Amino acid sequence: MKKSLATALSAAVTIVTTATLTLAVAPAQAAGYPDRPITIVVPYAAGGSNDLVARVLSQRLGQDLGVSVVVDNAPGASGTIGALKTINAPADGYTLLLGSNSEISIAKLTNPKIKYDGQRDLVPLRMVGSQPMVLVSGAHSGIQGVAGFLALAKSKKPVNYGTSGIGTPLHLSGELIRGASKVDMTHVPYKGGAPAIADLMANQIELGVLVLSTALPQIKSGKLQAIGVTSATRSHAAPNIPALAENKTLANVDMRLWFGLFAPANTPKAVTDKLTDALARAINAPEVKSKLSESGVDIDAKDAAAFRSFIAKETESYRKIVSEANIQE
Repeated sequence: MKKSLATALSAAVTIVTTATLTLAVAPAQAAGYPDRPITIVVPYAAGGSNDLVARVLSQRLGQDLGVSVVVDNAPGASGTIGALKTINAPADGYTLLLGSNSEISIAKLTNPKIKYDGQRDLVPLRMVGSQPMVLVSGAHSGIQGVAGFLALAKSKKPVNYGTSGIGTPLHLSGELIRGASKVDMTHVPYKGGAPAIADLMANQIELGVLVLSTALPQIKSGKLQAIGVTSATRSHAAPNIPALAENKTLANVDMRLWFGLFAPANTPKAVTDKLTDALARAINAPEVKSKLSESGVDIDAKDAAAFRSFIAKETESYRKIVSEANIQE
């Protein structure tokens, strides 16, 4: 009996000691954080919107934190390869993800086989900003403006619309537009925005849903015609392009491509707090604001709690679109 009691007491002391040491280690790690380079994983190829945002942020974050902040492009599988790379990294604040709608909110909805949950396995640090997408027509398609687009519903003329792939925010935007307009639109997925633009200009497809910053050069040159942006209001980057939602038929069209920084789940709070504060300073730095604005990104530095709530709400709206359009990868 005495031996059993002694064994139980010894085990209890061990548990308490271990817990105390664990709690003590986290603040100690955070106190010296960061003391080596930080990596921001971009789950897409260099040159895209995510990459641009990450590179603008990395320079300012490095100055603020006193260490190098490097960008690691890990493209593939609609952003999920880069997301998994971050999730599987040590939760110590040295590997972060520049995430967006696709890999955080949409991927699991369109492909249940994906081996992670963006809301469970990643912790949001701060939202950076967003930009709208734009519905465009080819210059020789004969479809001009919102009125010309909506007239397709009355004529019952079937049309094809291109995007950069299945299950992307662009695809979901296209399906949202299709449902609201009643236009007979068939999705044509491409491996990126460039081939979709090429087929639009060659009149191989009539319509496209593209990232605004990607489409603007062709819109300005007259090679593509802008019908409207997918945000509720006009974009500062192209104030002459109407919001689709300005038309009562399309009033519920409000979708943007957003960007934010994430850390692996279970990263110590003291570390995430330090990163969140540094991010706020970086995002509000004049040179960062200027560069992001020039690229068509609207600054929206939601803190971790507001960002988490935003993602949860967005995911539910995506779930409805995916279900109604039966989108599966």
